[in-house]
Amino acid sequence: MDERYDYLDSLHLEILQHGLYEGDLSWQHRDIHSHYSRIYFMLEGCTHAWAEGQRLDMKAGQVCLLPLSMTYHVGCEAPFRKFYVHLRVPIGNGQDLFAGLNRFLSLPFDTEAFANAIKAAAQHPLSGAIALKAELYSTTARFLAEAAIDDPTVFSVGKEIREIFEFLGQHAGLRLTAAMVAEVAGKPLPSLARDFRRQTGLTLNQANRQAIIQRAQDFLVSGIGSIKEIAFRLGFTDEFYFSRFFRNQTGQSPAQYRTTHRW
Repeated sequence: MDERYDYLDSLHLEILQHGLYEGDLSWQHRDIHSHYSRIYFMLEGCTHAWAEGQRLDMKAGQVCLLPLSMTYHVGCEAPFRKFYVHLRVPIGNGQDLFAGLNRFLSLPFDTEAFANAIKAAAQHPLSGAIALKAELYSTTARFLAEAAIDDPTVFSVGKEIREIFEFLGQHAGLRLTAAMVAEVAGKPLPSLARDFRRQTGLTLNQANRQAIIQRAQDFLVSGIGSIKEIAFRLGFTDEFYFSRFFRNQTGQSPAQYRTTHRW
């Protein structure tokens, strides 16, 4: 395989939540700061997002990006209808392509064609879903171009390091040790730890802790299990230790995070 494109197998969208949403005047949320970006395909009506020095009117016919790096507020003054996607775009160093973006983005899209694509996905689950996901990839590429995010150095970490981040994304937990990661990677721990820190600036244990928080956030937002079940799933002996760990890293308890991000 051409080494110039060896990152393609690890470049993907992580879709955490998606669906059609019909909102009314009760759709008012403050101080949002998520671990994922939000893409809204506005089908009917108008909503607003604002942050310090910025305001975005999200109108029908616009697809809007609210990046994960920002803290902002949203609301509406009339009923609306949208197709929402909560997603991450992870890259090889464990970061997100939209991390650091500090402005809202908005682009036009064909509402009728998109509405037909949604119907096709419901009627033909396989081919329709693939076509809808292709549209999401295309939209993400348009946002990256609009934000002038096209830096090839984001893929500068080696394939081995990218695979470790992918492994942590699926298996990170309190009981996972650096030695276990090295065993999975098939490399002596001292050598792997040195290469990992040189390429990422993190130790393996630091990367594991970051991935634990990200997995916990995913579980909390998706509604998978109770907080106690999530704690055990991540290797904690009890939910109280997990709650302290989570609050120390995020500033919120797991219950608070679940309440403020599930909408």
